[in-house]
Amino acid sequence: MKESLTQLAVVYRWCALVMSLIWIYQHIPDSHRVWVLGTLGLLVFVWSGFKQSREGLLFSVPYTAAALLSFWEPLVAGSEIRWLDLGFVVALVAQQRIARRSPEQFRFEPLGHAILVTVAGVSLWMFITRLVMQRMSGFYLTASWSVFALCVFAFGIVLRERSYRWLGLAVLGAALGRVVIFDVWKLETIFRMLSFLALGIVLLVLGFIYNKYQEKIREWL
Repeated sequence: MKESLTQLAVVYRWCALVMSLIWIYQHIPDSHRVWVLGTLGLLVFVWSGFKQSREGLLFSVPYTAAALLSFWEPLVAGSEIRWLDLGFVVALVAQQRIARRSPEQFRFEPLGHAILVTVAGVSLWMFITRLVMQRMSGFYLTASWSVFALCVFAFGIVLRERSYRWLGLAVLGAALGRVVIFDVWKLETIFRMLSFLALGIVLLVLGFIYNKYQEKIREWL
């Protein structure tokens, strides 16, 4: 009897979660939906971790997944970007840092940390890409990718988080690929030079960081 009541309570909680998602999609405007879902995911995640509730951690996943889909929808569709949506990225980064600082409560596998960092980083990268494509010229895209890669890499060094550093190197590789495939052939001479200059500065800074901290970076990477 007790086991049946426990199972019934679990079913009830999941039904309540689904109903809350339906209510959010019906009553929360598109412009606020992403940060609302992301905040709920973060709050449920934090509460469940400190309560050491495995089921509660699973409850945070639907909110975070729904926020992710709502975040990417305007980016893929080419709609006008919404600055409030960046709250979702902040929520993902916060989840990963809280789990890293409190491993006893959250017991996160390394893969879980990597997934959160990658989803947050790629989402922010696409947000920046869409912003540049909508409001600036194509020249700024390579420059913005290069600066973003440098910032992510530096962020990973400060936090001693390997996933950020690998993500920064991946974005930098994409910037290099864009220079070779697109900028060399389609940009005007002045913009081509500036694009190479921006990328060169980023590579120079990364080279300086590597030469100064190469032993630690080898350990971290």
